[in-house]
Parts: sequence; structure tokens; C-alpha cells
Amino acid sequence: MTEKKSNKIKNTNTNLVGLTPFFTKVIILAVIAIGSYYYFHKVDLTEDKRYTLSEETIELLSTMDDVAEFKIYLEGDGLRQDL
Repeated sequence: MTEKKSNKIKNTNTNLVGLTPFFTKVIILAVIAIGSYYYFHKVDLTEDKRYTLSEETIELLSTMDDVAEFKIYLEGDGLRQDL
């Protein structure tokens, strides 16, 4: 009888050890998801920094009280022709 109880305890410990890496990964993913909700950052990896605003433009836009509309003309390979 004690042998059956001992095996049951060992099986329970084995199951918990097997779940530990799973729960560790779930917790790490949850922390990353929560962190990305509060900290959002984009990186412009284009060679000519095509999608980056200059400091002067950011300063100008932050002082504006109204909506700004932009019409942007770009040239280069890989751009859509129907814009």
C-alpha cells in the first residue's frame, strides 16, 4: 500500500516538473506582451531613413494646434504606382 502511495507521489512530481518549462514560457510571453503594450517603438531600417521625421519636424508638429495634412512624393524602387 505504501508502494502505491509512493508511486503516486513520484508521478505527481514528474508531472509538475514537465509543466514547469511550459509555464515559464507562458509567463515570459505574458511579460513581453504587457511590456510591449506600454512601450511601443518603431525602427526605420531603410537606407535613406525614408520613414523618419527630423527633429525640426517633430518640434513643429508638437507646437501646432490644428490638424496637419501631408502630400508626400517619393521616388525609388519598390514603391506602389497607384498612389
